[in-house]
Amino acid sequence: MKHLYWILSFLAIGSLQAQQKIDTTAITQAARLIGLSFTPAEKDSMADGLNDNLQHYRKMHQLSIPNSLPYPFAFNPAPYGLVVPTKQASIKWNIPVHIKLPVNRNELAFYSVMQLASLIKYKKISSVELTTFFWTGLKNGDTLECVITLTPELALEQARAADEALKRYL
Repeated sequence: MKHLYWILSFLAIGSLQAQQKIDTTAITQAARLIGLSFTPAEKDSMADGLNDNLQHYRKMHQLSIPNSLPYPFAFNPAPYGLVVPTKQASIKWNIPVHIKLPVNRNELAFYSVMQLASLIKYKKISSVELTTFFWTGLKNGDTLECVITLTPELALEQARAADEALKRYL
């Protein structure tokens, strides 16, 4: 739908020539050129957005861009002048304190990430145990079927590393 909107914008603007504003008649003409039809309510809804685009295009046409300006080979979504911070600010996680390990371990599948983090942080379960729990569920035919590639060795290696890191920092 977004692409259709842009195409319609260009066609409507192209059909304007001397007009100052896009109206429903211009939208009808542009839509007819590409084999589309819209209800009067749809055309009325589009008019404001198309007129906003028209104003932006007119402003862009007034810009003088010198040939010496280098072509941007990489897209940078940051607004002009934004300085990206290079130092990581400390993060305050809101990890709950009083989360209990369920008697039925299958209930872990329904815990939130913060609840699971609490169980690991307060040493009620290890990263390896939690990884093994989820790996076993996937291996036994998880009904979600949402995994593309299973990498149990890598997952267990990373879980062991996480447990070692927790021993050093907690």
